[in-house]
Amino acid sequence: MPSHLAPVDGKPLLTRTIRQALTISDDVHLTYPPGDNRYLDAIPDGAKIHAHARGESYPSEYHATHRIWNDDGRTILLLGDTYFTDAAIHQISVFNQRKYQGFGRRGRSLYTGCRYGELWAASWWTEHHKQMDQHLALIKSLRESGKITRPTGWMLLRAWQGTDLARHRCLPEWMTTIDDWTDDFDFPTDYDGHPAIRKVVQKLKAGEGHAARNKNLPELLTRLGVKPKHVVHVGAHDGEEMPYYESAKFGKVTLIEPDPNLAKRLRAKFPQADVIEAAAGIRSGKATLFLMPVSNMNTLVEGKDVPTGSVEVKMVRLKDVAKTANVAVVDVQGLELDVLKGADLSRYDVVMVETCTVEDATMASSYSDVTEYMTNNGFDVLEYWTRDYQWVARWGRKRHHRDAGEVRDVIYVKRAESAPVQGVPAEVAPETDGEDATVEQSE
Repeated sequence: MPSHLAPVDGKPLLTRTIRQALTISDDVHLTYPPGDNRYLDAIPDGAKIHAHARGESYPSEYHATHRIWNDDGRTILLLGDTYFTDAAIHQISVFNQRKYQGFGRRGRSLYTGCRYGELWAASWWTEHHKQMDQHLALIKSLRESGKITRPTGWMLLRAWQGTDLARHRCLPEWMTTIDDWTDDFDFPTDYDGHPAIRKVVQKLKAGEGHAARNKNLPELLTRLGVKPKHVVHVGAHDGEEMPYYESAKFGKVTLIEPDPNLAKRLRAKFPQADVIEAAAGIRSGKATLFLMPVSNMNTLVEGKDVPTGSVEVKMVRLKDVAKTANVAVVDVQGLELDVLKGADLSRYDVVMVETCTVEDATMASSYSDVTEYMTNNGFDVLEYWTRDYQWVARWGRKRHHRDAGEVRDVIYVKRAESAPVQGVPAEVAPETDGEDATVEQSE
């Protein structure tokens, strides 16, 4: 199938991009191959956009969209074969300089595995149309004469920069760098290898809990190249994960548990670990811990279920303890997001968080809220394990819950810093952009 229609989270990539475009403007246009109604089917239900059959072959997406450039403001062109992160779309939307601007990556990506530079979007204003036409006419002429072969997007960027069309240069004032999961799908290997596609979603069976999740931790750290220096576990309960931390060969383990009886038991069972008898949150101080019939469900949040008792506990901020930890595990029955907000996330390479897709204040923080916070702080979802929400709630509370959904144990991985292609001077990246096999860049 066309890469624009490749499935992402069960929907065509194009559907995702249209939804993102509608967050920028309510004046969204789609160009598509004539007669291919699959593109029209990919328009989200209820979305009001303008669809245009291309009608004929064009040398580039800039030519193909010329008739719908904005005559009274800014035009933003997004390539339809590209997986854009929401952060990238925001970066494009808030660019407010009245000039031509490209949006892409100069060289290789450490996030997606792509070895090439890519250009996924561009924008310009009404007063630039005449000069755009001049640049495009020159590029078309040079291409027809065989003097240039690269895609029009790169040539146009170089023309606006005033740099040699035959040399790969990306000047910061003309191209905004986006370096995250944003990338295009030129080949099946690009799609299969993209982190949004290859992220593992494992469904745990009824009765399987954190042990089934954490048995994969040693392999995960090896795969990511993360050194197991120090893990801090917030909400350690009875230390069920300790065998896996030891299997991963962590140099140090810190267990944070507010229940005094559980903390005492942790010290006795695991003298090799540092045990902090406290709860973690946004601020330090004191709080009330509600003790539930099933101790896994102990929580700082007062909910509908009747506790067997309560105890005043100490509160700490994660940023103030276990300062050498590079891996964190957070499972605190409803206040996971508060724990993260009280942490210095820059310390961590990997953060594992229990979340929930059902609004339940004493089960876990919202998956979408936690993911948005982690994404905004430099982390991406690598994979997650799911458990049936109703089963977990019935097991922990001994009663049926009407709402259906998932408890998700999510692995968040810090985005790597970008780096130049090995062996290539920083000022000159490879000419190729991974689009050699296409006759033209897709819209």
